[in-house]
Amino acid sequence: MAGHSPDFEKLVTRYTNTQNQVTNREFVALDPYQQELRDILLAERIQYSFRSGLALDDDECDFAFDLEEATRALACLSGVDNATRAKREIGRMWSDLESNPYLELFPRDLDAITMYNSVRFWRAFTQAYYAIGRELTSRQQRIVVNSVYMACSLMMQEARADGKSFSEFDWDVESWILENNSRVEQFADCVVTHHEEENSGGFPMSFFKHLQKVDTFAREVRALFRGLAN
Repeated sequence: MAGHSPDFEKLVTRYTNTQNQVTNREFVALDPYQQELRDILLAERIQYSFRSGLALDDDECDFAFDLEEATRALACLSGVDNATRAKREIGRMWSDLESNPYLELFPRDLDAITMYNSVRFWRAFTQAYYAIGRELTSRQQRIVVNSVYMACSLMMQEARADGKSFSEFDWDVESWILENNSRVEQFADCVVTHHEEENSGGFPMSFFKHLQKVDTFAREVRALFRGLAN
């Protein structure tokens, strides 16, 4: 479309990273279950780094990710509310290892493969979602970028509704996203259109950090999206 911004990557960085002051990360290193998750994945040649200062090594492992990426992905998997909290300030997700939201994301029975597939889904979905955003106007781009946490959470629900299991090691997550790219496009269109009906002239960044507004908005967008399939 005409009017698209040539600086989309800068927009992504601004609205999905710099707004989140990362704090409390060092507390997570005190959780012995994090080491257990790391060891399980390492046996499958998957590197999970939960301690700050440890570099990821894609050459030695087949896949590598860190605590921040795992937290974003698991927040989306656990539901729209936690996805919104992670967007607002990811460091707060680690503020208390003995209570929620930390235990909702990292329960003592968390399957390591579920965490791995959640991260794969987050990466593949955001890549597809942002690719759609690049073709839109500047304001629509801001809506797409700021809605990505909510959108990923809802699309994870769609994958589960399709019978996909995040605990299945052999699930080809990337292929599922590719095969459902038209659904991702439809979903992005629903998000942009409904946002402009509900928040015309408002700031997308503020809107998608508001728990109550996003909760209502997500339910409405999901209904609109599923209505397209009927």
